[in-house]
Amino acid sequence: MASKAISKEKPIIPEKSREEIEAERKLRKALKAAKKVKAGTKDGVMNSETENTNDLSIKNMTSCVKNKANDAIKIDSGTDSVDGERILGKVSAVTTLPGIQMISVSKISSEKVENNTNGLSKSQLKAQRRELQEAQRAAKHTQGLLLKSKQDKENNSNGQEKYVEKLQPALSTEEKKAMPKLDLTTRTVEKTKKKVKFSALSLFSHLPIIEKDPKLAVKAFELCRIHQSFYKFGQDCANGLIRGGNARAIGLLTCLKLLIRSCELSAENDFSRNLLSRIELNFRLVEQHRPASVSMMNCLRVIKTKCLQLGENNIPSNELKEELIDAIDSYIDTDIKKAIDGIAESICKATDSSFKEVYMTFGFSSTVFQVFKKMKMIGRVFHVVIVESALRSEGKEMMKRLARLDIPCTLVFSKDISFMMKYVKMVFLGSSALLVNSDVLARAGTSQVALTAKSFNVPVLACCETYKCTNRAQTDAFSLNERGSPCQLVDLNESLNIDGLNLIYDITPNSFLTAIVTEIGIFPAGAAKAILRLKQLDTDE
Repeated sequence: MASKAISKEKPIIPEKSREEIEAERKLRKALKAAKKVKAGTKDGVMNSETENTNDLSIKNMTSCVKNKANDAIKIDSGTDSVDGERILGKVSAVTTLPGIQMISVSKISSEKVENNTNGLSKSQLKAQRRELQEAQRAAKHTQGLLLKSKQDKENNSNGQEKYVEKLQPALSTEEKKAMPKLDLTTRTVEKTKKKVKFSALSLFSHLPIIEKDPKLAVKAFELCRIHQSFYKFGQDCANGLIRGGNARAIGLLTCLKLLIRSCELSAENDFSRNLLSRIELNFRLVEQHRPASVSMMNCLRVIKTKCLQLGENNIPSNELKEELIDAIDSYIDTDIKKAIDGIAESICKATDSSFKEVYMTFGFSSTVFQVFKKMKMIGRVFHVVIVESALRSEGKEMMKRLARLDIPCTLVFSKDISFMMKYVKMVFLGSSALLVNSDVLARAGTSQVALTAKSFNVPVLACCETYKCTNRAQTDAFSLNERGSPCQLVDLNESLNIDGLNLIYDITPNSFLTAIVTEIGIFPAGAAKAILRLKQLDTDE
């Protein structure tokens, strides 16, 4: 019974020792080496007797070897320890299979090295590969340097950059380790430094410049439609022969009269439309010489509206011409000349001349000149102080005209304003436009005179015709303005590299003004909207 019980018990398989595990690893390595030798060598390590058995797969061989090795290990399972030498002997014995003659691990590894590397060891192999890689890197680096030198020569021919390159031979790994890191290229770069010049005038580059001989952008087929009077009028405005809001408005209306008279069209229905297109073309030519003023824009708007109204009534072309010319003459007489006379009468009624008064004005203004002329005609005795403007010496022109009327006057510069202001009773200023926010657009320097007068508590009256009113609002002189030649202010030497800014207009705030005088009447300084409404009512009537 005891023997039966013993036979039923399963055999106890001891755990593998370290030596057994190492032996199995060596066996696997030997099998892998044999596999590589068989696949890589043509002659192989097999003799002529084993060449017929090449069809045997490596998988069957390895499985067979593993099974034999396991059987050999199981034979000694009853012992507590297994000697490493006995295991190696059994494994080597198992590897001898029928019909196959295998080589030991040491022999296989040595023959593999001999067949693949011609007798070189692993360290020599690594050194050989390293040298090959270094040679490839050096060749690639040298090729890149040559390409860069070629490109640099092309750049030097164009005058862009200059490089001086010195090529050094490639170093081996041992020399690189022994020597410090070296730059294979030494470059001397000479770049032309571009001086970025910042000019304060770049802040005013959006403002148009008044030129004497501007380049006109006119198409060839449009030359026949341009009237000669508009071209001459534009040149006179650019050269300063025609200046001032009233003079420029009258000049534009006169050119329109000449254009309408010279316009001859057979188709009566298309007369107004073709006339408007010719007016637009000629007006653009004038704006290329100098930007249009507010007075010119308002005059042109009125005439174009009148032309459209007459065109809708299907009036014959001859009658339409006459009515347009009559409308232009009426506008010049009523809205410009009579408006100036109305402003002069309003000021004469508002001022008292019980004794000799001193008045001040700035530059030349046709409206202010008519005011002084009217005072002289009614027998007033007064003295005029004229502040010279820096632009075109307009103060001298005012002094010449007043001297012809036997009106005593004094010409001073801007630095003398505060000295003369204590003798002045009232200041009269001209204007180019009355903005909707009640500020006045006038010649540059007007705001300085108004500010000084306010500091001395001297009344300031701005003379402005209603046709110069506009819906535009402006709080500074930098957003919309014109630039003149800086040589009009001072002689600039180009060698000194000095820029000059010559602004044509400035903005006089309504806080510096006492009242605004129009042909309708005298209004407070902030009553521009009321003036616009009254002007609109007169136009509708």
